[in-house]
Amino acid sequence: MPIKSKPDYNRIYKDLVEAWFPEQKEELVSLISVDITTSLDVIQVNNKLFNKKSKDTQNYNQKLRSYDIPSIIRIVGYQQENFLTIKEISELFGVSRNTVAKWKDKVTGSVL
Repeated sequence: MPIKSKPDYNRIYKDLVEAWFPEQKEELVSLISVDITTSLDVIQVNNKLFNKKSKDTQNYNQKLRSYDIPSIIRIVGYQQENFLTIKEISELFGVSRNTVAKWKDKVTGSVL
């Protein structure tokens, strides 16, 4: 059975910046120099790079998102540390309230 390897997001974003934003390369190097390991990191870098804040775009892109376990734990932990409601955290990260509620049940119930 082959070993699944993760894409090298740092290299992907570096190539993307060189191809699409060569005039802003100096400014964007600091953005992509951080080690991108979790799906939450990918989403944050993507949002900063393309600056997409439209609700229609977020709803469409939400269908294509996938979160790994460390990202889910970070989101639920952020909610607990900052005493946010499920509605507030779902709006902040662009995830449905039902999804956040399921994650919270799994994390607090140690199912993950």
